[in-house]
Amino acid sequence: CKGIISSTSQTQTKFSHDRETVSPGYYAVQLSDPEVRVELTATQRAGFHRYTYTQNEGKGLLLLDLHQGIGWDKMEKAGFSQESECTLSGYRTSTGWARRQYDFFYAETNKPLRLIENRDTMAVFEFDLDGQPLLIKVGMSAVSTDGARQNLQQEIPAWDFDAIEQQAKGLWNAQLSKINIETDNVQQQRIFYTAMYHSMVA
Repeated sequence: CKGIISSTSQTQTKFSHDRETVSPGYYAVQLSDPEVRVELTATQRAGFHRYTYTQNEGKGLLLLDLHQGIGWDKMEKAGFSQESECTLSGYRTSTGWARRQYDFFYAETNKPLRLIENRDTMAVFEFDLDGQPLLIKVGMSAVSTDGARQNLQQEIPAWDFDAIEQQAKGLWNAQLSKINIETDNVQQQRIFYTAMYHSMVA
């Protein structure tokens, strides 16, 4: 999912790096247009989104953008289908670090989504704001949407975002604690473990 928007014509939103929180297995940022706290965590083959709105009533909008990639990634083909009011699935093929990459996804939401605009590889969904966060679980696979669904069901069966975040943090701590450096210099510790983290991201 590209993310939360405030109008159907919006394709980007504003934020400040001063309002970001980043740690292995967790990312959060406060958006300013609209005012939404975004939190992301992940398992090995699935992601978990939590969007908490300042506004407690009315309608929220979600933009699904299958066109945009990272870096030199270039989309070749993409598509999606809404299997139920709380389920989306789709695919994306692209070129970039490899000649042809296949990505399939299967997503579940805790609130019903209504498709209000479909722009080929971009879609806008509407949902009700009721004071509770919008949760989105997304399984990924390089093989099929059914594989993405199985990965999601296996790795994130429940709707407990905090539990998945703690699990991710534990897995990262286990990896990063394989090397222990001894120094009283906090900045050197941060630089070392950040570099070690970056060596394992991909």
